[in-house]
Amino acid sequence: HIVRINDCQVSNFADYQHCLQRTVENQPGYCLPLSLIQRKENRPATVKRLPEQHYDCCGFSDSKLCFMYNSNQGHRGYACLSARNATAKKVCSHPRHCLQGDSNEPATCVHPVIDPVNRLLRLKHSDGNDVLFEGSPYLMLYQVYVSDYSPRFFWVSGLYWLPPLLLTIFTYVFSLSSALGFLNIVPVYMLDGHWVLFSLVEWLLGRLIPNIRARSKICHVILMTGTVLLLANVIVALSSVVGVFFY
Repeated sequence: HIVRINDCQVSNFADYQHCLQRTVENQPGYCLPLSLIQRKENRPATVKRLPEQHYDCCGFSDSKLCFMYNSNQGHRGYACLSARNATAKKVCSHPRHCLQGDSNEPATCVHPVIDPVNRLLRLKHSDGNDVLFEGSPYLMLYQVYVSDYSPRFFWVSGLYWLPPLLLTIFTYVFSLSSALGFLNIVPVYMLDGHWVLFSLVEWLLGRLIPNIRARSKICHVILMTGTVLLLANVIVALSSVVGVFFY
């Protein structure tokens, strides 16, 4: 189960979407001790400028990534650091958020140097097997299947798509049943609303209008109006459908 994306808590699919939208706005940094950064800092001659990325200081390493930092004293540099170790630290956006690191020593905020449209994300799992992702957050949002449900038994783990499908089917069935039920009580000839209207008029106007024929005329006027309006809506809907297919 995904429980966190960087520092954003995830408990359902809505939280998952919200956390990814947050990463689209800006790339978070990570608080690292200055002593570690200075040991890993690259000399200017080893920092290469690339067309796709801003800089590279790791020589295209699979496990390490080039990070940029700005210290509180205004010093700026680049360091080749382990992406997994760096993303496990406290999230930050400015050096002032990292006055002291986890070991109470001076720290600063480092940011991964990657393509501007990409992000470095750490997806924390409940089982401890965290996943690092470098790329566009939109890929995680639209090309990765995430569900609010998880199987209790391993032999149904391949049916992860079934709960959302059943939920969608039940939603459509409920919507269709509700729409048909509402349509059935509309005061229209030949529907249940026809008889519901007569019962309501008899109950509400029985004493005010003792004449049965007068009450019946009221009912027929309402029924005629409802029938005409319903037929007009059906004609407009059918004409729209025909217009879409033939024009």
